[in-house]
Amino acid sequence: MPSALIEIASEEIPARMQARAEEDLRRLLGGFLTDAGFSGFGLRSFSTPRRLAVEIDDLPARQADRIDERKGPRVGAPQGAIAGFLRSAGLDDISEAEIVPDDKGGFYLAKTRKAGLATTELLPKAIASLLAAFPWPKSMRSGAESRLWVRPITNVLAWFDDAALDLSELGLPCAPHILGHRFLAPAPALIEPGFDYRAALRARFVLADRAERRARIQEQAEAICAGKGLALRPDEALLDEVTGLVEWPHALLGDIAPEFLSLPAEVIATSMRTHQKFFSVNDPATGRLAPHFVAIANIIPKDGGAKILAGNQKVLTARLKDAAYFWALDKASPLDAPDRREKLQKLVFHEKLGTMSDKVDRIADLAQRLAPAFAVDPAMAARAATLCKLDLVTEMVGEFPELQGVMGGYYAQAHSAPAAIAAAIRDHYRPLGPKDPTPDTPLGKLIALADKLDTLNGFWSIGAAPTGSSDPFALRRAALGIMRILIDGQTRLPLSVWTQPPVKAFIFDRLKVWLRDSGLRPDIIEAAFAGARDDVFQLFVATNALAAALDAATGANLVAGLKRAGNILRAEEKRDATTFAPSSVDPTQFAHPLERILAAAIADAQPRLKAALDADQPADALAALAALRQPIDAFFADLVVNADDPDIRSKRLGLLANIRALASEIADFSKIEG
Repeated sequence: MPSALIEIASEEIPARMQARAEEDLRRLLGGFLTDAGFSGFGLRSFSTPRRLAVEIDDLPARQADRIDERKGPRVGAPQGAIAGFLRSAGLDDISEAEIVPDDKGGFYLAKTRKAGLATTELLPKAIASLLAAFPWPKSMRSGAESRLWVRPITNVLAWFDDAALDLSELGLPCAPHILGHRFLAPAPALIEPGFDYRAALRARFVLADRAERRARIQEQAEAICAGKGLALRPDEALLDEVTGLVEWPHALLGDIAPEFLSLPAEVIATSMRTHQKFFSVNDPATGRLAPHFVAIANIIPKDGGAKILAGNQKVLTARLKDAAYFWALDKASPLDAPDRREKLQKLVFHEKLGTMSDKVDRIADLAQRLAPAFAVDPAMAARAATLCKLDLVTEMVGEFPELQGVMGGYYAQAHSAPAAIAAAIRDHYRPLGPKDPTPDTPLGKLIALADKLDTLNGFWSIGAAPTGSSDPFALRRAALGIMRILIDGQTRLPLSVWTQPPVKAFIFDRLKVWLRDSGLRPDIIEAAFAGARDDVFQLFVATNALAAALDAATGANLVAGLKRAGNILRAEEKRDATTFAPSSVDPTQFAHPLERILAAAIADAQPRLKAALDADQPADALAALAALRQPIDAFFADLVVNADDPDIRSKRLGLLANIRALASEIADFSKIEG
């Protein structure tokens, strides 16, 4: 089948918008083609700073014809109704309609064949549709043009079955050419039958494929570092951004002036990253920042990059001079200098939750009360909490907000704060994402937890919980941070003591999502969460232990027995309008050997299970429960629970009540599928 190409060329598309634009292009165009009746086609999207494009494979030359059906009046309806139906259906006579029989005598049905449009007619409509509906985060109008686009459109190309399509109705530049690199191949290149889009652009110094461009940047940067015995510092976000800034990348290795190497490595790296889009470089021997950087040029320099690097290094020197000034100015006074405390009192956290100073007071109070759970001195916890936000009013963090916490740690250390406090200040924003590590020290974990608990409790108290996909205050990230801190630190903490019920429910919901993403079955998660557990780490351990136990060879049989016991009890409780409660088990009270064996197994399991749960060993508790599997199987195989003798029936139901009670201490096994 023929293939198609659509390219929308424009002025520079912001780097951060390109990857999402590719997704939106595939979604909108794919939806249009599907609605038009096409199927089995393939879409490949491309983006560079100056274009957004898509190739469409296996696209038929035209739509299939379709049959439109219109239901008409009943047979025998008044002539006026029939005449109206004929007009609306485009029929000349009622004999052209079918009669569909039903129990009331039947009704008329008009079927009209509608010829499918040629793909050459449909694609311009598709382009007009996606131009009108494209969801750019920010867009603009160009001149008198009413259409919104991210940047002024310079050309729209549509190519199908080796021919350019007529797009004149769009009212935009629509020449049958592609534009190469702005500097290396500026002349438009007319396209001809049989042309290969990506190859044609590559010949004009443009890598259209985003993944290919990204890989080339990384390969070049790593190679130029390796050639000097250096190592590129990983930075996935910067790599993504630079991929959207260049069309023909060329890596260059530059130098950092020695006078700036006394600055914290984070300051140098952030200044280069934020202002210049430079990659940092490590010395493999020490693992520390090397006095070099990697810049990605968008041209092939004739002088090996000397002129470009000279300009880059000049700008970087000016930036680092500013950073050095901020560093010296901030270090000149203690982190908790009176003027900084005053500034913090004026820095609003949220209009309904007070200032940052108010938040610090709440964090300090929480940290002192939480300190025993982390084996931390409450006085040290209070001190770390008091200092943790003061770097927000420093010059360096004002210039580089992403260094909050990091600079506070440095400034505290510069004025002889204990190393544990400096580390806690540095780390208390962590984890910043799902792959970011949690704080290294118990004190750091404590301050980070107190900060995040205060954030969740505060925003819930003012009715600002996340709704749908909206989460302007990053509360889901805070909940994930709380979970990971408690799990990584193996810290027991009853959430109901420290949070409101809706906040606890929110954290547990995020924990469920996190466990599902880690590969655990949803039904096992729901079963483990059904109990009265109030502790993130305990739930994490219990859910994983339950999953491991059910993966064992005997797991399925155990669940079947427990579920059968529960089902029988529910049915009999409904019939008797009563509840069978667990009671002390004495094997000698039972006549049948299988009853006595099961009763003895229950009596043995009860203290073992309780001891395991008291010791926070859910795997041992499950092992105690698993010991009941064979006695339960034998009991159900040979005995009838609902015996004719009322006393025997009551005793057997009592055994099942004890089994149910034991199982419910661990999970709600009725929720487990299979």
